[in-house]
Amino acid sequence: MTEATASAHPNIALVKYWGKNPDDQWLPITPSVSATLDTLTTTTTVRDASEDRVTLDGVEVHDAKIAHWLAQARTKFGLPSIAIATESNFPASSGLASSASGFAALAVAANEAFGLDLDFSALCELARMGSVSAGRSMLGGFVRLDPASNEQVVAQLHPRDHWPLRMVVAVTDPTQKRISSTSGMARSASTSSYYSSWIVDTGKDYRECIAALADRDFPRLSKIAESNCCKMHALMLSSKPPLLYWKPGTLAAMETVGKLQEDGLDVFFTIDAGPQVKAFCSPEVADIVQEELQVTPGVDHTINCGIGDGPSVH
Repeated sequence: MTEATASAHPNIALVKYWGKNPDDQWLPITPSVSATLDTLTTTTTVRDASEDRVTLDGVEVHDAKIAHWLAQARTKFGLPSIAIATESNFPASSGLASSASGFAALAVAANEAFGLDLDFSALCELARMGSVSAGRSMLGGFVRLDPASNEQVVAQLHPRDHWPLRMVVAVTDPTQKRISSTSGMARSASTSSYYSSWIVDTGKDYRECIAALADRDFPRLSKIAESNCCKMHALMLSSKPPLLYWKPGTLAAMETVGKLQEDGLDVFFTIDAGPQVKAFCSPEVADIVQEELQVTPGVDHTINCGIGDGPSVH
């Protein structure tokens, strides 16, 4: 039996993409910058099988995204029929980048199990066939994904020890979101009158974010990340019909972060396509941030993470 197991971590974007390249659905329309996390982990085992089988957290399922990935990967890389078993220690499809860690782990495990011997660029492409963000989970620390890059599309800006930030996740609703990111992006691209402005502004935010990370300038990073996040959700709200991923607890957690900022703490929020609030902060105040978010109305529970590494093979 041919078998391999790999683990990967989700990444949270500091400057986000919302929209895919119409000429290449494996690439975003804008560049992005992210931080790979520790603590949250997806572990995936693949092996050869007589037919494709997918087991998620112990339950055999038909997953449309994985089926689509298999069809593409089989065409390009010649994968055989395989059995996939994957488990995560955090909620899936709820705005915590489970697809990113899932497809990163899947690509690495498949490459190892079937001796594909892919170089890093091809391995990232294999991961991005399932989720564009999975490309960023192929590296640890602070990562950029730039579709216009003349070198690697995905590259590490800084290793995990460059800046030991913490991130506290305020989980306000662990259930699966009603509208997938892929569907939401397509809706925004086709219906929002602000879409072209989003593309231009995100390019500027991308360059500013890279500079802030290089200087470890927390106030500058805070301003860029919060602004970029709010612009993305404004774009979602301007779509027709509007895309609203937030819950009452989302707003309450944002208010908590704002109060902590008024008290002089180094903390800022960002939110992806889901209701969970991610509060990045300096390590010295992480416990305070977690305590305050934990007692915020509408917050189910919190998760305290650091900056993590790229995928590993078991």
